Amino acid sequence: MRILVQACIALLFATTAARTEDGLEKGRELATRMCAHCHAVGKWERSPLTNATPFRQMEARVDYDDLQRRLQDGLVAGHPAMPMFVFTAEEARALIVYLRAIRGP
Repeated sequence: MRILVQACIALLFATTAARTEDGLEKGRELATRMCAHCHAVGKWERSPLTNATPFRQMEARVDYDDLQRRLQDGLVAGHPAMPMFVFTAEEARALIVYLRAIRGP
């Protein structure tokens, strides 16, 4: 019985890690495709638009749980240069997974 429980726990962790990795990769792809023309979407580069917050610093400006909901409802920025984005629940989750992975100073 103990071996079965350990196997189930190992499978759960492996499945969660694979899901996180899938989300990370999907989030990176979404950020690159949809946001990189204005924002720095990696850990080190500068944003192409000087007033666009680098994604690694986004957590200081927004609550990620709130941002995930806003992405699904239709994210509208307070300035006209940013288009409205509507993400599926899976896409919103993936982008947040990615943002959490690259956060920095």
